[in-house]
Amino acid sequence: MTETTRARLETAGVLWAAVACIGYAYSAAATASGYLGLLAFGSRRWWVVMGAAFAALCLIASVLVLQRRRRSLPIVPLGLALLIAVGLCFVVLSGSSRAAAAAVWLSVLAVVWGDWWLRLGKAEAAPGERISVSFGLGLAQLALVGLALGIAGGLRTSVIFAVLGLLTVLQIGRLQRLASTAVAAARDWRAGVKALSSHTERAAVVFLAALTGFFALVWALTPETNYDALNYQIAVPRFYLEQGRIIDLPYFWHSYFVRLVNMLFTLAMAMGGAGAAKLLVWIIGAALVSSVYALAKNIGGQRAGMWAGALFAATPMVVWLSTTTYVDLPLTFFIAACWLAFLRWRETRARAWLWACGALAGAAVGTKMNGGYALPVVGLAVLWSLCEKNPSGAEGGASRNFPDRLFSARLFDLACFAAVALLTAGPWYALTWAQTGNPVFPLLNGVFRSPMWEPVNEMMNAGLFGVGASPGGLLRLPFALTYETKRFDELIPSGGVGAALVLLPAAIALLRVHAPRVWLMLAGAAVYLALWAFTFQYARYYIPALPLITALSVAGLAAARERMRERISAAVLWVALLAQGCVTAFAFGDFISMNPVARLIGRESEDAYLERRLGPFAAVKYLNSTAPADEPVVGVGVESTRYYMRAPLHSASETRELRLTIHGVMGRALAEALVRAGYRRLLINREDRGPHKGLFYLDPAFLERFATLEFRANGTEVYRLKAGE
Repeated sequence: MTETTRARLETAGVLWAAVACIGYAYSAAATASGYLGLLAFGSRRWWVVMGAAFAALCLIASVLVLQRRRRSLPIVPLGLALLIAVGLCFVVLSGSSRAAAAAVWLSVLAVVWGDWWLRLGKAEAAPGERISVSFGLGLAQLALVGLALGIAGGLRTSVIFAVLGLLTVLQIGRLQRLASTAVAAARDWRAGVKALSSHTERAAVVFLAALTGFFALVWALTPETNYDALNYQIAVPRFYLEQGRIIDLPYFWHSYFVRLVNMLFTLAMAMGGAGAAKLLVWIIGAALVSSVYALAKNIGGQRAGMWAGALFAATPMVVWLSTTTYVDLPLTFFIAACWLAFLRWRETRARAWLWACGALAGAAVGTKMNGGYALPVVGLAVLWSLCEKNPSGAEGGASRNFPDRLFSARLFDLACFAAVALLTAGPWYALTWAQTGNPVFPLLNGVFRSPMWEPVNEMMNAGLFGVGASPGGLLRLPFALTYETKRFDELIPSGGVGAALVLLPAAIALLRVHAPRVWLMLAGAAVYLALWAFTFQYARYYIPALPLITALSVAGLAAARERMRERISAAVLWVALLAQGCVTAFAFGDFISMNPVARLIGRESEDAYLERRLGPFAAVKYLNSTAPADEPVVGVGVESTRYYMRAPLHSASETRELRLTIHGVMGRALAEALVRAGYRRLLINREDRGPHKGLFYLDPAFLERFATLEFRANGTEVYRLKAGE
């Protein structure tokens, strides 16, 4: 390809990115306008929203303008220090100090143990890459330790503290060196302040990224209220801790989705409650931003890394995921760290990096099945490189740096890669197989035929989302996902997955340098997107591909050389960052009605906050004080309260035995069948709009004749069945 052709392609890529970014800005404006349209013009809430937005914009603009004009003054560093101070005050005032300490302890322990494994293999890398990979390895190790404790019956707070304390003592020397390094860096704070203040673009980008991190921390410090988190992500770990071991919970099938990251939640909750699990996810999110920085820096330099990290951090879906105990963000982190280890191995051929890559690949698959979507390219590249006669480095084909080794030695490397991946991922699926007869229950039950589910290859509600996999649908997919995100997710507003996907054609500018890395990363992103598009087009399941897509898109824009292309690229990056920030402000719904500030400053109790945010919580509190802990409750539309319920919660959507009990019966026969099955109480959320076909116990006539209303609040009712009538 000639230089002229390359230049034309780069120009086309940059112009495409500019047009696509304008479209994204329009989508973000429509999202903001749609939210404001729900408020009555001139009302008190309208003025509060507009006043807060105007004040925030003025504050941010003032900080950045002052920093640009007075580069000798540490304006942005002072702003960052203020954000840190306010964040720490929120941690203390909200009563989250213990949770924060537990999350930090687990994180530090993961870093030092992961680093120990890398140093054992004499692996060398830049500090950013090394910390990301070390953190991922350490988290995987801690999860396996938790699994061993769970099988042995050691999931008790005292045992967990003792084991983690032992792991800490074993690494006391490394912890001391880490503390010395941190102290030395703190003493040299003036150099960091000067470096940040003297570079206006860097200061502005870092400040905006820090603002999104602070915004996420605000919500991470609040009690958990999200559906999947409360239904099983932290509910199952709570049951494990109550019983002191891993137990089978066949009365709700989502319990079989609990795997590697949920065991980390279990350890965190043993030490600091559910808040520790939330803050651990927030810390993992910060590490993920660092990983995206390292990926982009690998192919585009430091400026590309800075912008990629900021753009990823400001992605609305990423911000939302960093505030809740969903496993998608830790999954994304494992994938990004896996790619970092893979690229480092291709460059150095050090075995430690290959084994780290295998362990992180296993951690991704052990967290969630769609983690495997990002790994075919890694696996094929490892297989190809190890089978080459003269394996070469990532750049330049310098085979002389890597002399041919014996076939048996290379086969050993490949076997170790596969074995480490299997050791990390396999136990979680083996446990599910032992409990149900299907390692991926209830999926693929047409293949494994567990007696606990119908023999069908279940796809759940995949048909409700996306634009389909027809040729036309696939052509529309990147634009629909970016501009019409509501079609791919029921919670996140349009624009919620960010602008990176539609900016991807700008990566064509990277082909002049680092071509092998770029092609591998493009292939990895393309394979993930293809598998995602043909299976389950859900926005949250797209996020694991986002680090690769963001790194490629931003590095391509940052690689523009000609002056006009540079200016257009810079404008695209700024518009994308600010537009994503605009959508992020509405990613949590109505901020005014859900205002968490009173909770953060200790003026509102956890129960009061939950009664305001989680409608059925008041009814759950009533049940906890009146119903026996071992008596199952039939619920409708209240699965999002399972974590807070003391009694087992059964529902037609989750419990197969209940579906069989109520199938085809009505009236007195239904009441008698429920009582015989051990059910005495019904918990009904009248505001739930889910499908309730066949649930005849919701019929007012049935309830009036065969049940007694005991409690009603916030649209949720508690009934007691009249036994023997």
